Amino acid sequence: MEDKETSDLGAPLYVAWQITNECNLACLHCIEESGPGKAFKDELTTEQAYGIIDQLVKSEVPYVSFSGGEPMVRPDFFGMVERITKGGVGLKIETNGHYLTKENCKKLKDLGIKAVQVSLDGASNASFNKMRVHGRFEEALNGIKNLREAGIPIEINFVPARFNIKEIGAAVDLAHEIGAYSFYTGKLMFTGNAVRTWGITAPDEADYPEFFATLKAKTDQYKGKMRVYYHEMGLLDELRYRLLNPAALFIILPNGKVKLINALPFTCGDLKTDTLGQVWAQFQKAWQSPRVSAFIDRLAEDPNIVSRLHQWEEGWPIVLYTLLGGAAAVWYVGPPIRWVYRGLGETVIGLSYGPWMVLGSLHLHTHRFSWGALLASLVPGLLITALATVNNIPDFHQDRLVGKKNLVVRLGRKNGRVLYLALSALGLLIIPAGIFAGLFPKLTILAALAGLPLWILSLRHGRDTWDTPRLFMPAIRSIVQCYALTTALFAVFMGLGR
Repeated sequence: MEDKETSDLGAPLYVAWQITNECNLACLHCIEESGPGKAFKDELTTEQAYGIIDQLVKSEVPYVSFSGGEPMVRPDFFGMVERITKGGVGLKIETNGHYLTKENCKKLKDLGIKAVQVSLDGASNASFNKMRVHGRFEEALNGIKNLREAGIPIEINFVPARFNIKEIGAAVDLAHEIGAYSFYTGKLMFTGNAVRTWGITAPDEADYPEFFATLKAKTDQYKGKMRVYYHEMGLLDELRYRLLNPAALFIILPNGKVKLINALPFTCGDLKTDTLGQVWAQFQKAWQSPRVSAFIDRLAEDPNIVSRLHQWEEGWPIVLYTLLGGAAAVWYVGPPIRWVYRGLGETVIGLSYGPWMVLGSLHLHTHRFSWGALLASLVPGLLITALATVNNIPDFHQDRLVGKKNLVVRLGRKNGRVLYLALSALGLLIIPAGIFAGLFPKLTILAALAGLPLWILSLRHGRDTWDTPRLFMPAIRSIVQCYALTTALFAVFMGLGR
């Protein structure tokens, strides 16, 4: 779309709508971090989606694209397509091509789709399947063939990676051979899934000159036959240009929130609660926000901040983790809650040094939740809970006299000994369980094996000494060493294993 003065328009000229974050593939480079089971919990309902479509039609938005995730996995996909095309809006579908059966392509043709863009990251089965985990090169090609037979205009999108960048010439040739009228590509962005896979996906910068030279030659070769679009401008230059010349387009996320542009972590409205007109007005003002210009200036100093594109969309989890940590620290012994006097001190310590710390750090850096991280957080969480419990056994009488109702006071010293051994054993067992589930690197088993002898020493030292504080000290010392050694090695091997 050509750039327009957005202030002269009553609505955007183009809307890129990510209708779901669910996807049948788990692509190494996916900017949206889509994949199986990755649908947002608060994605738009059919009724809400239809309401937005009606606003787009009423506002005479000329062109919209449906993408994802994989848009065609959404159950009401064809209903949304029919509603928007019947309203006179030009619609393009951006897909991985795996649902382009003959029947589906006929439906799309009958509904008046303007074009379908298929992602084809390579000219060979090996490179395509490597980039698009769970993907099948031949199935994508068959889908494109079905589009061509149905008479639907075809676009091809190519993302370069270390293992496919040399295939760019063959990929352009393949696009023309299978009937595409446009071919799109540019540099791989350091964001989304690419942040975690950068070591195996990022092309060598020295390969880009040849990459773009090949594209220039192919542009000339296919002039008048197929348009070859490639974006050489760096992200920083592109954003600086957009800051001065905002395009008349915005991006709707699967939950109805609206982003300024994919490469910026700013939203300008929520179509669940705001009208299209309100969001459009906020979009125009947002580009003038000092926060936006400051982010772009920071990008010049730290290019890696684009790895956190979703960080500012939802800031409440960080606030929550901060409040939880503060509540644990302030009210551990302080009034009015006094956790330690209510039998909750050990639990609060375990949560603070386990899940709250790990998940809070993860969210701060990636703005994501991970079940693997939650499981990993239980290793230090359970071990330090065991440490807090065993430490209270020698102080049993004193704690009871001052009114502390910790777990040892409530259960008794003998049962307290059983509890700390059970908690620490469970902390060690979490490690092989995580390896078995494919969530932890295999190397982490060394952390569990290192901690096990110390756990056994604590078991032996405390078997008959739990009621004699002086003699029980070696049992405490062993569990302290077990905690320190296991958690340190676990952290190291988690890092090495990634």
